[in-house]
Amino acid sequence: MNLLRILALCFVLVLRPAVAQTSKPQIIYHDDIAYDSDYVIFDTGPNEQQTNYDYAQTVFHAGRFAMARDLFVKSCDDGYALGCLTLGTMLVNGIGGTADPERARLHFKQACDVDMQVGCFNLGIMLEGGQGGHADPKQATGLYTKSCNRGLAISCINLAAMYRNNEGGRADPKQSNKLLARARMLYSRTCNLDISESCNNLAVMLERGEGGVADPYRARILFSNACNEGSAQGCYNMGSLLITSNAEFADLERARILFSKACDKELSQACNSLGDMLLQGQGGKVETTKASIAFNKACQLGLNQACRD
Repeated sequence: MNLLRILALCFVLVLRPAVAQTSKPQIIYHDDIAYDSDYVIFDTGPNEQQTNYDYAQTVFHAGRFAMARDLFVKSCDDGYALGCLTLGTMLVNGIGGTADPERARLHFKQACDVDMQVGCFNLGIMLEGGQGGHADPKQATGLYTKSCNRGLAISCINLAAMYRNNEGGRADPKQSNKLLARARMLYSRTCNLDISESCNNLAVMLERGEGGVADPYRARILFSNACNEGSAQGCYNMGSLLITSNAEFADLERARILFSKACDKELSQACNSLGDMLLQGQGGKVETTKASIAFNKACQLGLNQACRD
């Protein structure tokens, strides 16, 4: 028997200074399983089961999705929890066959039942939103609580939002604040491991004063560090701060560079903001052709407000 350490995705929060509510993460995909300081440890079964799963992953990455899905079915049927989690994500998105959210729920539950917290989180998402069956906010709250208590920071964010919005029970602002404080602590721990997206998430909470005292100065440092480590959201958030800050901290020229950097990493909001700055000559000269290119890229990336006639 072997032990497999499963790391949970550090969800990226995008700073929007005018919005007071914390964004809520969505389903975690199998390729996004990464980054948490509290590793969820569980018994995965014989080494042969992991070998079968690894082969299924190889087939998936080769683009043979239908065959990979069949292999993940076998992996899950053999009792390999990570196979069930991966199969669930494929069923949610219709990868390798038709979408089947009802079956996805069952496979996420199988993963959750052996303490794979990402499975509990994904099942909570489906129960909260009524995907693959009836909505059950109360049960979703229980699943978020379980995975939050086991160290999955994104579950703490979702759970806090449910308390804040009076979902799954009565509104409890005090409990919501406690959960946000726990999420902030978890992101701080993962940021200390030099995980750039965790640093970005922590900076969002510091900027908003969520889960503790606001610390805009530290938020700026963390955004900058996250950007330097490759986080597109970190670059975008830092650029946004440099535009909205007072005269002492404003730096339009640097903001333009940061938006360009984030746009190069396919972040639609950054492309749109870059287009605005290029069109208006903020932080540099007016460049209408480059502005059109930036707006067009933002539009192609799915940001409707950037689409122009």
